[in-house]
Amino acid sequence: MLKKLFFLILFVSIAGLTVLAVLFYAVKRDVSEHLARARMNHLSAIYSDYRLINEQHSLSKEMLLNILKRRNYKKRTFKDLNPGDYRVTDNSITVMTRMFRHPRKTIREPELVTIDFESGNIQNQMRPKSRELVLEPLLLQPLGNASQRASDVIPLQSMPPTLAELVITIEDERFFEHMGVDLIGITRAMITNLRAGRIVQGGSTITQQLAKNLLLTPERTLERKIREAIAALALEDLYSKNKILEMYLNEVYLGQEGNVAIHGMAEAAKVFYGKPLKDISISEAALLAGLIKAPSYYSPQRHLERALDRRNIVLKKALDLKVISSEQYATALKSKPTIIDSTYYKRKAPYFVGAVTASIKEEIDLKAAARAGARIYTGLNMSLQECAEQAVKKIMPEIRKKARSYKGKQLEVGLVSIEPYSGLVRAWVGGNDFVQNQYDHASQAKRQMGSTIKPFLYLTALDKSLNDYKVATPITILPDRPIKIEIRGSRDWIPENYDRKYRGDVTLRYALEKSLNVPAAYITTRFGVPALVNTLKKFKIASSIPSVPSLALGAVEASLYDVTAAYSALANGGIYAPPRLFISVVDGEDNIMSQSPTDDYVISDPGAVYVLTNIMMGVIDRGTARVIRRRGFKGAAAGKTGTSNDGRDSWFVGFTPELTSGAWVGYDDNSPTGLTGGSGAGLLWAEYMNCASPHLRNLNFVRPENVRMVQIDVNTRFQACADTPKSQTVTEAFVKGTEPAMRCYEPREYIDQDQDLDPPETPQPRPRRRRRSEDFWDSLFN
Repeated sequence: MLKKLFFLILFVSIAGLTVLAVLFYAVKRDVSEHLARARMNHLSAIYSDYRLINEQHSLSKEMLLNILKRRNYKKRTFKDLNPGDYRVTDNSITVMTRMFRHPRKTIREPELVTIDFESGNIQNQMRPKSRELVLEPLLLQPLGNASQRASDVIPLQSMPPTLAELVITIEDERFFEHMGVDLIGITRAMITNLRAGRIVQGGSTITQQLAKNLLLTPERTLERKIREAIAALALEDLYSKNKILEMYLNEVYLGQEGNVAIHGMAEAAKVFYGKPLKDISISEAALLAGLIKAPSYYSPQRHLERALDRRNIVLKKALDLKVISSEQYATALKSKPTIIDSTYYKRKAPYFVGAVTASIKEEIDLKAAARAGARIYTGLNMSLQECAEQAVKKIMPEIRKKARSYKGKQLEVGLVSIEPYSGLVRAWVGGNDFVQNQYDHASQAKRQMGSTIKPFLYLTALDKSLNDYKVATPITILPDRPIKIEIRGSRDWIPENYDRKYRGDVTLRYALEKSLNVPAAYITTRFGVPALVNTLKKFKIASSIPSVPSLALGAVEASLYDVTAAYSALANGGIYAPPRLFISVVDGEDNIMSQSPTDDYVISDPGAVYVLTNIMMGVIDRGTARVIRRRGFKGAAAGKTGTSNDGRDSWFVGFTPELTSGAWVGYDDNSPTGLTGGSGAGLLWAEYMNCASPHLRNLNFVRPENVRMVQIDVNTRFQACADTPKSQTVTEAFVKGTEPAMRCYEPREYIDQDQDLDPPETPQPRPRRRRRSEDFWDSLFN
């Protein structure tokens, strides 16, 4: 009987040891494979564009300091800077940039760059030929709704030595003595818990905690504890104590910010203190060590007093074990760490992020992409984004005072900026407050364009490739008189100007600068509504465009995003670059999952577009948008106001050589606002561009080779002669071959300044005399 029992025990022991051995090597293999696949963590998220600053920008020192602060760069006084540091002198700032991954996979190494604000020079000590400062993208929002993991991995030797000692003190004081499982510690914890009648002390070692975090679930079962112990033994067999400690300090969970889980001491130092881990004090290190026990309960952002009580326990035990001196203990105990209101992982540019995710959902599975560690790089410029948000916050109260108000109704707003040559969206505001109203007025709202359609109407007349009639010029004469347009099967249409006044004969330039409706309707009847429809389709204004005469005055619904993209093609010389909400989507292995299309195409002759742009500059200088100059914006710009029927929509879309921006103001239910394009959206655009200008290069529009600037005699509409008084001339842009001849032998007639018309603010060419037999419409175009 004893013999059988002996063999049974022996068999069970051998079988048990065999199972444990197999299980040990299986877990050891899993640990090896997991760590072999380990790579530097990248939070699965949506990012802004990187920031490039060169000598053509006019940033002040304060503006650059704000840009650096936004990226958590630290001011230093010593000579040798580390990545993420900067140094300030009276006239310069020296920055050591951080390494980052470019949206197209390339890595940008750290660079030491000095900007001299007195001379405007930029010196790159790593790349002397590079006259620019390039800063890393900013995180906009973690990808997906599930919890995301953020961890900044750094080597043990780069961590403060006291931090590791404090963590060992409070979590596993026998860390360097056991082999992964501490039987003495487990026994001591069991006795302590029995005496207390509850669980007050754990027996898991640092190695066991690391094994659980790396490989196992947090479920409380005997099977998991056994696997945890075996995995801990495997880790101790594979790695040194210092390596295990390094992995633990980079892996340990320390709290939550939104849907982002904070892992590792370095990430926690950034989120809670806004500083690199190497710069934290003993007091701050003890607080982080104390968080490990219960990160939510001891969260310093929500429960600072609890966190300080726990910190004091860590400091007292460290004093007892002689990890710190009594002087260090007294100093740390008196210190109260400053916990920042971190916004690093909080939602930024929420309307834009919503538009980006909606766009990408059509191509890839976002949940799967988030699990794969995908990063979405966009073209958003956070400085311009902040300018847009600040402009809305500052100007909308002023606009509301001008507008009709309705009980229970909120005047809404949209603002979009697009880079003309790349199509990248640089700023995006979809409403007053995302928390109160998530409806995106930049992309989801379809509103009547009003007079913002007129540049495309007049471009159709100016560009011979867009109409089959004749080519117009800025001095083409258009009638501003009552007109009745017959519509088959419907009532006749009688267009009216906004002020219900008529001015007789006016030039095309004057008609566009003053946004006159009647000349626009007249000119459309000449080249035909189908030609206008065709132009609008090429500029992708809207998916559905009605072929009706009232289209000339904006009787088509379009989004602010699409209209701004169309104007961006004007800024790009008639080349349409598809608007791009993102640049690329890159997975955790740096493989490109998706890229936005960059296939641009030519719509219009660049000469005709330049002539139109030249006229649209007059809209801002002396036309319906002259409020923009009164508000202080001085840069080269062209644009157009728009007001839909009954003032339901206030538009202004304008562009500089580097940026196209559109603004819209209105009520969601189409109630009349009482605003014009200039008194509403124009004010918003001016405020935004005043803030944005220093972040843009100071450029002028480039005149194409096929455009001539010609002096015109305002009385004859021919080229000015040598004896023509300068007061009777204007300079106009013409596509070569369309400019008028010079006829100096004809007698001149001078404009009657007392005529009963609204005179233009600058002289305009007067129509030349015609023979009675000459058809008026034959002289409409040159």
